[in-house]
Amino acid sequence: MKSKLFSVANETVFQPVDDKFDCDNKFKNIKFEDNYSNFDKEIILSIKSEIALKNNLTSEYKVLNEFSENILLSKSYLLVIIVALIGGLLSIPITFILSFTNATNNFLTGILGTPLIEELAKAIGCIYILEKHPYWIKNSAQIIFCCVFGALIFSVGENLLYINVYLNDLSSDVLLKVAHFRWRYCTLLHLSCSFIVSLGMLKVYHGIKSSNKIFVLKEGKFYFILAIVIHISYNLLASIFENKLFY
Repeated sequence: MKSKLFSVANETVFQPVDDKFDCDNKFKNIKFEDNYSNFDKEIILSIKSEIALKNNLTSEYKVLNEFSENILLSKSYLLVIIVALIGGLLSIPITFILSFTNATNNFLTGILGTPLIEELAKAIGCIYILEKHPYWIKNSAQIIFCCVFGALIFSVGENLLYINVYLNDLSSDVLLKVAHFRWRYCTLLHLSCSFIVSLGMLKVYHGIKSSNKIFVLKEGKFYFILAIVIHISYNLLASIFENKLFY
């Protein structure tokens, strides 16, 4: 009898999420020994007071679908757009501050370090949503949009900074070539890499939704690494052929 009472199978976290916990029916066939009846009843009834109850098991991810259904589609899209916009704007100073304050070698930082920082920074909006408010997401397209839109905002800001601040001492002809190159190919690079990252974020989201896992960024690490490798390769090639491209 004691083994039944203290079995881990009776823990609240192992109960079906959608069923109400009925203490009386759960233990109606168990007879309490006289010497332990009060003590055992106290233990059983205390299960109702545990932190990990039905609608609060481990975290909000246990009731992800329920919360998602309660959010209007229009509100869901509006929240995603706002966070993607804010994330894209924040990624600009984050990238430049981290890149320049940690630059012991500008060449190596630009080729190797900056792609890592940029790909993580551009996804900051999507990371925030999946970690804090995954129930805002109604469909997979929102995750892709959040990453790509954030990348677009970042790319526009980065291009404007380079053309108007960092490279404004170039001759007008060279600056025009750089501007055309950046608006076409750098923007395309950022959008493409962030699309790849979004596939990793989709994997993270489906892990949360299907398995009730907490947010784990490493679930999408393959796609992050792939995007970073592509970005590094692009930077390396642009550096090698810089003179042929612009001079």
